[in-house]
Amino acid sequence: MIDLSEQSGQPIGSLYLMQIAKTSIDQMSFAFMDICLAYLNQQGPMAAGTVITMIDGYNDVADDIYVIPEIRKWMTALLQKYPYLLYFINRSLDSHINILSCIGNVVIGHVGEPNLTPKEYVRRGINPLTDVAPRRLVITLPDDIYARMETSLLDYGQRVKDPNGAYETIKMIKIVTNRRN
Repeated sequence: MIDLSEQSGQPIGSLYLMQIAKTSIDQMSFAFMDICLAYLNQQGPMAAGTVITMIDGYNDVADDIYVIPEIRKWMTALLQKYPYLLYFINRSLDSHINILSCIGNVVIGHVGEPNLTPKEYVRRGINPLTDVAPRRLVITLPDDIYARMETSLLDYGQRVKDPNGAYETIKMIKIVTNRRN
């Protein structure tokens, strides 16, 4: 996986890590995202599904990211600025679910033990990706947010000549957010 901030000269279609800093969130800054999205936009359909997101700087917080107000506020503003962002997001490590949970309404079906901080998982030698039962989330999106994302994704898919990638992203959003229409 390649750090997206070090993307120049990397093969097109690589798997990228988009590490979002707490300082960007605290300052409501999108400068890093602007650079990343400019690069991804240049790649067009080759960038579809190539990005894994991580939010850095919350290693001492046990809360899921979707309950942290500043992350929710930042992520909502990010998706207002780039409503087609999910076109780029890889679905293998649940980055898409994390993003949707931050901008949507979440009902939790609690499974297993309470969360630990990332530092505590490391201290105990627990890998939260493989050793902890995932929570069952029911995520819903307000109609206006969904409509904006759908329209933007369709437009983006046409612009980069990848309507199928856009349709697949919309289909994923519908499945994750239990949307019927």
